[in-house]
Amino acid sequence: MQPGERIGKYVVEGPLGAGGNGAVFAAQDAVLGRRVALKVLHHELLLDPTIAARFRQEAQAMAQMSHPNVVVVHDFVAEAGRWVLVMELIEGGQTLASLLRREGRLPPARALRIVAQVAGALGHAHRRGIVHRDVKPANVMLVQAGPGAGGEVAKLTDFGIARVLHGERRTQAQLTLGTLWYLAPEQAQDSSVDARADVYALGCTLYEALVGHVPFPYDNIARVLAAHVGEPPRSPSGLVAGVPPALEEVLMRCLAKLPHERPEDGEAMRARCEEVLAQLEPRPASLRPPSAEGPAAASAFAPLRTGLAFEDAARPPSVASPPPASPSQAASPASIAARQSDRRLGLYIGAGALLFVVAVCGLGVLLSLLTCARVS
Repeated sequence: MQPGERIGKYVVEGPLGAGGNGAVFAAQDAVLGRRVALKVLHHELLLDPTIAARFRQEAQAMAQMSHPNVVVVHDFVAEAGRWVLVMELIEGGQTLASLLRREGRLPPARALRIVAQVAGALGHAHRRGIVHRDVKPANVMLVQAGPGAGGEVAKLTDFGIARVLHGERRTQAQLTLGTLWYLAPEQAQDSSVDARADVYALGCTLYEALVGHVPFPYDNIARVLAAHVGEPPRSPSGLVAGVPPALEEVLMRCLAKLPHERPEDGEAMRARCEEVLAQLEPRPASLRPPSAEGPAAASAFAPLRTGLAFEDAARPPSVASPPPASPSQAASPASIAARQSDRRLGLYIGAGALLFVVAVCGLGVLLSLLTCARVS
């Protein structure tokens, strides 16, 4: 499709990208005056009338979903041999795949925030009987929230496309390596799947965000399929530092080989992710108990406990409280008697010295009187 070309009420502006299922274009809604994204399915996929009927049915189900982490489907157009999904246009965003290619891996808290949002989107779809079947970083859009909202918003795209195109089962010939890396064991065995297959795929996505590569990063289709079925993934904490045990426990549950060992759906996975995220992102300091802040903060709360503590806290830092006497420093009766005896002895010596001085002075006066008498 070329810029300026029209399909229904939508005027094409230019291409945004392409994938195995179709191409995506930016377009303008000529009636409502808003920009949208057009996903145009490849013509060869529409030659089968069964696929076309399933696609229409799934498009109607997708349009009924309303969730902040799901890309909104506005319309469906079938015109001039084209089948088009008209979707919300994510402007100024990027895919999780692009982010991981640039940064390698993400801090655990950021990775978990993104995955928890995607799990919430899956839970919303699972409650409506829709299984995504192609959860992977390339289908997760990231956009910064508007002013005042804060944070990073994840939006899941391409709901139901894989299910519509290939029905309940997909053969290896219908799968690309980019999808195989996130394929649940039951999908690898060409079995029917449910919401727990999406949980496994999202677990592979979380693994890649934490470690920097998928659980089974092989470049051979048969080896990847065999690994999903029978090879345990390596522990993330054994590959990179800083993966909390609680996060690893959730991740490894999502990657369980047997569906019944995983969280039952996206909502259950979201709830568990939120629990771990609360541990990784503690409450603000003003809400923590004094003991959580260490001795310095605990002393600041001491005036609230007792009056004595309040008096101690009110003293300036340079004034130290007198240390209490130790038992060894306590005076015994014998030592008290000795000190009293010393005091009496001192008094006696002082009195004797005073009498001696008085006697000497008196003797001097007497001698002076005798001398004067002789002279006269």
